[in-house]
Amino acid sequence: MGTLEDMQTQFEDPWSDPATCSLGAFTSEGQAVAMARTFMNPNPETEARCYFDVEVYPAHRGHGLEDFVLDWGEANGRQRLRAMPAHLPRQLMHGVDDKMVEEVARVERHDFTPNRYFYRMRRDLSQPIPEGPLPEGLALRVYTPDLSEPFRVAFDEAFRDHWNYEPITPDEWEMFFLKRASFRPDLSLVVMDGDEIAAFSFNTVNPEENARNGIKEGWVGELGTRRPWRKRGLASALLCATMRVFQAEGLAGCGHAESNRRAGRI
Repeated sequence: MGTLEDMQTQFEDPWSDPATCSLGAFTSEGQAVAMARTFMNPNPETEARCYFDVEVYPAHRGHGLEDFVLDWGEANGRQRLRAMPAHLPRQLMHGVDDKMVEEVARVERHDFTPNRYFYRMRRDLSQPIPEGPLPEGLALRVYTPDLSEPFRVAFDEAFRDHWNYEPITPDEWEMFFLKRASFRPDLSLVVMDGDEIAAFSFNTVNPEENARNGIKEGWVGELGTRRPWRKRGLASALLCATMRVFQAEGLAGCGHAESNRRAGRI
């Protein structure tokens, strides 16, 4: 769901030096046909996790490139993991759409096993939206730049106990969230308890993807509640409020996709 602008902005990823952590394959005419790249937090807290992505242009599939870039990504990832402090547990991770059965079979031949499934969900905004009121004493507010750092801190706290969560530094917050071309601050919401952010909905709209697919859709990029405010219906209230602001923006659909919450891979 990223844009070309996002890819350009995020190319110098602090988790991945392009000179040593990426590979490109090209035709003799200079056309890019395949790539591989690894990403790893240089300062992990409890576990070293190296993620790698591989892609082969459809017209060039079936000629061995898929195995070649997968081999390279795995080897580069293992090399990076070996350089991490010996006391840290280590994981090498790669994501695959389960509808791509040949790719699933390929990674399984490399001894990768399923560890976690994520879902992409969509909702038609022409259907009735529940009211979803907030508990008394809490207030709904549209995101504004003065909330940037409190938002990041709340984000870190809300997702710290999520599977394989990696803390987000201020620089990463700026690069991968605030500077994301699809980020819509005017459609992103926070629940305030006095001066504190209790919950948030970080929302995006990708005009390029909408135009390409002939749709008008917004995405709930991140929906989170800080632990002291959980079990009070804040996330449900935020989700309903988000759908209403999407609807008022003229969007016809609302989507949400689980993610590993960094590096623009949302």
